[in-house]
Amino acid sequence: MFSNWKKSRAIKKYLKFLPRDLAARYGLSDFYTVGQVKRTIEELKYPQTFVGYAYILFLSQDEAVNALGDSKEHETIRNEIALKFFNGDNDFQLVPLSKRAIGNVGHSSMGPTSEAFHD
Repeated sequence: MFSNWKKSRAIKKYLKFLPRDLAARYGLSDFYTVGQVKRTIEELKYPQTFVGYAYILFLSQDEAVNALGDSKEHETIRNEIALKFFNGDNDFQLVPLSKRAIGNVGHSSMGPTSEAFHD
């Protein structure tokens, strides 16, 4: 149970803050490289134990499979993220900041919609 809490917390950090940090370092992009994600996680002291989850979120599918070294692991992690944070939608993709609609001038979104963070 404790490890599930740690994993969930790490993934929430990836979802909430990593898009902003990757965009600030490497520009807005639909996907980033393994090196960009890994370096950002290491240098900004994100939880590294669950880096595979960040790969699923920020790499193309082919790159994520290559980074994980196993398509079965990719599928398992992707399904887990979909169930926990995207209402079971396995075809989720984080939308780059440049393509997000902003509701009003006083609000800008830095991650997936707020319903993605329910426990």
